[in-house]
Amino acid sequence: MPDTCSGAISPDVVDPCDSPSASGTDTFTIDESESADLLVVGVASTDGAELPFTLTDPSGAAVSCVAPSFGQNPQCATSASGTYTLAVTNQGSDYTVSYLALLSDSTCTALDPSFASAPVEGSVAAGAAGACFTLDMTSGHTVAIDFGNGATSYLSTPLGIYDATGAQVCFNGYGTCVLSGIGPYRALTGNNQGTAFTFGLSLNDLTDPVGCAAASQLAYGVAPDDSSADECRTLTVKTADEYQVYAAGDWSLGGVSGTLYTSAGATACTNSGPFCALTPGTYYYVENQDPLAPYDFAVGFVAADEKHGCAATGIKDFATGPAAASFSGVGESVCLTLPAAATGKSLYVYDENPTATGYAAPLLVLDSTGAQTCTNLYNDSGTCTPTGTAPFHVVLDAQTIDNPSYKVLIQATDSTAGCAVWKQSGYGSSFGATVTTSYTSNYACLTLPADKHAVGEMVDYTDTTNTEDGGISINDSAGDQACLVLITSLCTFQPGVTYTAILSNSGQAQTYDLVRRDDTSSATCSTPASLTPGAPSTATNFTSAITAHCYRVSAAATDDMWFDVRTTAPYPAGAILAVTDGTGALVCNFVTICQTDGSTDYQVIAIASGYAGTTIAGHLDTWQMATAAGPAAVCAANQLSVDGWGPTSLKLTESAPAYCATISLSTFQSFDVYDAVSGNGAQPLIDVYPLNPWKPPYSFTDGICFGSDCNTASDSGEAIVLVSLNGAQSPVNLTEQGVCGSGCTRPAAPTISAISPARQPAGTAQKVTVTGTNLNLGTTVMLATAGNPVAYASISQPVSVSADGTSLTVLLNTSAVTPGKYDVMLNADYTIPTTSPNYLSNAYTVTAAPTAAGS
Repeated sequence: MPDTCSGAISPDVVDPCDSPSASGTDTFTIDESESADLLVVGVASTDGAELPFTLTDPSGAAVSCVAPSFGQNPQCATSASGTYTLAVTNQGSDYTVSYLALLSDSTCTALDPSFASAPVEGSVAAGAAGACFTLDMTSGHTVAIDFGNGATSYLSTPLGIYDATGAQVCFNGYGTCVLSGIGPYRALTGNNQGTAFTFGLSLNDLTDPVGCAAASQLAYGVAPDDSSADECRTLTVKTADEYQVYAAGDWSLGGVSGTLYTSAGATACTNSGPFCALTPGTYYYVENQDPLAPYDFAVGFVAADEKHGCAATGIKDFATGPAAASFSGVGESVCLTLPAAATGKSLYVYDENPTATGYAAPLLVLDSTGAQTCTNLYNDSGTCTPTGTAPFHVVLDAQTIDNPSYKVLIQATDSTAGCAVWKQSGYGSSFGATVTTSYTSNYACLTLPADKHAVGEMVDYTDTTNTEDGGISINDSAGDQACLVLITSLCTFQPGVTYTAILSNSGQAQTYDLVRRDDTSSATCSTPASLTPGAPSTATNFTSAITAHCYRVSAAATDDMWFDVRTTAPYPAGAILAVTDGTGALVCNFVTICQTDGSTDYQVIAIASGYAGTTIAGHLDTWQMATAAGPAAVCAANQLSVDGWGPTSLKLTESAPAYCATISLSTFQSFDVYDAVSGNGAQPLIDVYPLNPWKPPYSFTDGICFGSDCNTASDSGEAIVLVSLNGAQSPVNLTEQGVCGSGCTRPAAPTISAISPARQPAGTAQKVTVTGTNLNLGTTVMLATAGNPVAYASISQPVSVSADGTSLTVLLNTSAVTPGKYDVMLNADYTIPTTSPNYLSNAYTVTAAPTAAGS
């Protein structure tokens, strides 16, 4: 193709410009023989960008050129014959230019609006202004449009329909269009990026349709004809009623859809739901087909109150087995009639996958008049009570090849037929039931006999991979849910009531062990090792995903209690607590620490969490922190003051897992509790807990410290200072110290007089000892230059402090410090000049990093 960057151009020809003018503008001429036309102009750079242009008529007047919608090429309405001038702003880019005269182009393809005609297929060349079509139809008619392009990725290829004057009357790629203006009409497709593409187009008359295949009204159990790809079907309605109208074909799920139109071309179904309310007359179902890939399909057309072809089914399918069979063909509707005993009953309805490769068939529940009921079913499954006029019917449809058969399980919620007894278990690792599910059987029924359950129970389950990937709904005889168990749960039951438990998953082949345990005062629980704060913990191991241990703690309602559990196991394995009172009512739910009061009887239940096949070693603390008479004796023996205390050295082990003290608080005080820890992992818990009130209003534990910073705010009176192992592994050696912040006797600022040793290599951590006054575990040591810290990574970590505050040992880190001479300062708190008592100039040397061995 010759390089064309100026001169005369012809319609329907793509002219390339590979040598654009350095002036930035290239000029072309267009000869227009018609006095009125619509010129569609495409100018696209080789990278797909639309280039601007101007068009002037034979008199030199500018012609308005507008793209009516996104993706369309600019369209220029002309009003005189003669030579037009097209000036392209080339922006220094190579490009193509083309145009077509839409109203006069004799090469436009004629469209046949009959549904019997095959879709028009074609292509648009790279750079072409578009492809045009003629449509000889009368104004006022409604047309159905199906347009598709063969692009492998998203490409906007809009379709516009124009009347005889060039006015655009419709712009869409599918759906309907009412032809307005003056006929005959023309259609245009293209894109403003100059990309080549193939297309398919069907444009059919809905007002006076021709070529539609007939779709017969069906009885249940009869498959419609699916041997035609004709996208229009004629439906004749003889009786005013509601009808189920749907398309079905050899497509995967969701691949077949369409619209039902009246004989006037209007949408027939204005009501929501699966049915169309239709009056006598002729209707047309038009399938949303891709014109490039038409397919055979059937149209299901069944009256909602159809009675013929229904078969009886039962409501005890856990005992007798689900209703299951193969469909006779795509598009068939099967009707199952529920027995008279179903009237007024709550039902379990479960639409299951019928085969290892098939999907559950769409399901509806109807009364005898065809009115839909049980609309609350989620994904066509759940619990419902049919309402309306009996008898009731369950209708299943074969709408795709993914529904070759059906399988539906129906059971009255007050029936335990076929449901195995789920035995109550004791604490430990035992379980009371085992059930198996599969892709085609993902519901199992169990029963909790009226005299075999407690009013409160802990319910749990696990599969063979030690996970909880399903759910258990525990319901009463009316089908009302008493408890939903997705993970370990505490359930409340009414005495003397029989419950049904339905285990379900999303279709996995899996075996589950299920356990339910009494969590009330009637449960068989162990006695913990001690209730004294800091006394030896109770050892408790977890050997399965459903292991749980119960410990009973008796107390006065005014006693302030503390329960916690900790484990020695790799993350995420661990344990959690569920604490109930004597009635099984929840006190603390699935936490590691429970701070509570108000009950005389506690069940402290330690539960495995994140079990992965290896025994989880656990330890439980059950402490009576205070009674109505005051704090526990071991706490009262250690009296502390907000003015400061310590340093106090402690060793925490499983024989002595906590240190407990008391402190008197006033409102709006602040103080810090610092610590230096030497242990085997997690940080021990250090916090302060006011005794009045003891039980947190919004959480399961509530101290007044955030990190080392403790603030009383509105709290006052006596409080407990607690240092405990928490998640740390025994043994833990630590030193803790309290320092007043405000509202108390604040100590003098720390000073520094010397540091030893006074040098260390870069990239190391080294213990150094600072000599001075008023030093405490919260005093930080930093390297500085001219009063500025050289690296926040060099902030020290406390190791120990002398009782008189004259010597502090810290771990100093030089991982981000370059070799050189540095100042030493305390608490990043200093004055300039550097004669401040907490600042030593040129006191520390960082040497070169040590050489790696073998280098």
